[in-house]
Amino acid sequence: MAGVLFLIVIDTGLIQRTFDGRSIIEDAIVGSDYYIVSVDNKPADRIKHGFLITKVPFVLVQPGDHTLQLTRGFNRNSSEIIELNISIISGVNYRITTKDGKPMLTMKEES
Repeated sequence: MAGVLFLIVIDTGLIQRTFDGRSIIEDAIVGSDYYIVSVDNKPADRIKHGFLITKVPFVLVQPGDHTLQLTRGFNRNSSEIIELNISIISGVNYRITTKDGKPMLTMKEES
């Protein structure tokens, strides 16, 4: 029983996403250049660990068209905000990547 509970806790947001239909966008992973500050001018809803919201590199986003507000790296107080218009499909995991020095949304390939 403890092993099953451990596996559920390890999967970041599995239960949380199962019940609300949102997709994950990975942003603050190792090697990432951009950090999501807000989605549609509202604070980014990050996956929760227990009762705390930490700097977990996963943002939950409802399916549909959105505008992400990004900063470069983890500097959330940066004066330079970059906007990225995106379209999210339910149940698909995404990652913020960089191409030609600019942020873009790519579907995450499952391993």
